[in-house]
Amino acid sequence: MAANEVDLLRQFPLLLPQNRKKTVYEGFISAQEVALKNRQELCVLPLSSQFYSVLIEDIETLGWDKIVYVDACFSTIKLKAEDASGREHLITVKLKAKHPAESPDCFVDFPVPFSVSWTPQSSLISIHSQFLAALESLKAFWDVMDEIDEKTWVLEPQKPTRSATARRIALVIDFHIRTKF
Repeated sequence: MAANEVDLLRQFPLLLPQNRKKTVYEGFISAQEVALKNRQELCVLPLSSQFYSVLIEDIETLGWDKIVYVDACFSTIKLKAEDASGREHLITVKLKAKHPAESPDCFVDFPVPFSVSWTPQSSLISIHSQFLAALESLKAFWDVMDEIDEKTWVLEPQKPTRSATARRIALVIDFHIRTKF
């Protein structure tokens, strides 16, 4: 075995040659795929000091206890809230470089569309308040879905998300019903 091959196998033990000439290897692409999927997004745009000062002020007013995640650039923030039934919910807020002048993108696990009302004077507090109001409006729906999940044999989905509006329920061994709300 040549010294180059030994070095290659020592550095990358998961690479396996696929031909006798050892010009084709299995494992490198999948290893890189995993690395790419786990890679944190890099800060593409350098954000202004005003961006950070406004954002930190918003977070301090809202409360650090409501923050679940902040990326390295402070451009993606996950906030948590609890509904009246004690269920925890998350909202992912993706801020734009011109924050607060531009409306952020918000992502939630709701069965209905969710959009925030935004003005340049708006803040994370207003997003959180709108999120709480939306949670309250969906409380009855989630109470019913939770009761179905607890008191019936749900076949699908096996692990329903809060946005799931349908259930396939077993009534007896060979008979089931599909409901959609």
